[in-house]
Amino acid sequence: MKKIIILLTILGLSVSCVGCASNNKAKSSPYASSSGGSITQKDSSSNSSDSNEIKYEYNVGDVIKLKGEEVTVTNVKKNYKPSSAYSKPKNGNQFVKVTITIKNISEDNISISPFEFTLLNSKGVLENIDGGTYALLDRLESTKLVKGKTKSGSLVFQAPKDDANLKLVYKPSLWKNAEVKIRL
Repeated sequence: MKKIIILLTILGLSVSCVGCASNNKAKSSPYASSSGGSITQKDSSSNSSDSNEIKYEYNVGDVIKLKGEEVTVTNVKKNYKPSSAYSKPKNGNQFVKVTITIKNISEDNISISPFEFTLLNSKGVLENIDGGTYALLDRLESTKLVKGKTKSGSLVFQAPKDDANLKLVYKPSLWKNAEVKIRL
């Protein structure tokens, strides 16, 4: 119950602060790339409000160094079969289990949340975590991580069967216009 209250409070603050956000371009990215990743930036001549959006793409196993944290996708299981016989993917879909490790490399505590992750399929659809995530014994949970500590956990998503172009999307902050994509 306490987690739900905290989540709703954060969500409420997020919605109220969105209206206060400025469209000014950042002078520098708060993220540093890791080897193995490619960085692309949208054309800044676009009239879109997210014209300064920065995207980073990586592979499974890459250590992705972000401001204050390191994120690594350590394992991916496509066609994942949950332990519950009642968990079935939608028709034409499969379950995909993704295991993630996050290390706090900052001087302060950091917050981590499974809701910062989505799955992008080849049709351009972003899927939120599946309800089967909550049945996982090793699920990634919202928490605070102290300096130097590491947290690992798994998330379950639904994706079209045989989709070879799945990407895990990590938006490490509600306040930034940046996202990290990991090719699964």
